Amino acid sequence: MATSQAKKSAPLTPESVQTQFIDGVKQSNKAAIEALNTWVESVAKATPKPQLFPAAKDMQEAATSWFKFNNEMLELQKEFALSFVQTVAPLSAES
Repeated sequence: MATSQAKKSAPLTPESVQTQFIDGVKQSNKAAIEALNTWVESVAKATPKPQLFPAAKDMQEAATSWFKFNNEMLELQKEFALSFVQTVAPLSAES
């Protein structure tokens, strides 16, 4: 009980909110994969050789390619944000 009260009284910081959000996404992803695995096992038992999706290798290559693209886009946005901050730095308060 004391632990939950300590958590409630701890100040929220951007880092703590981000950590909580990431933990929630991890838990959600794990639950989704577990549910999907249950569904796949049921379909596999009901059908001798289901072919509902393209080859796993093709889907993995597509997912890898998509995330590579997204990583490149995220890096571009990071560079832009850093350039933006550097450009407006003369207008900001001294640190």
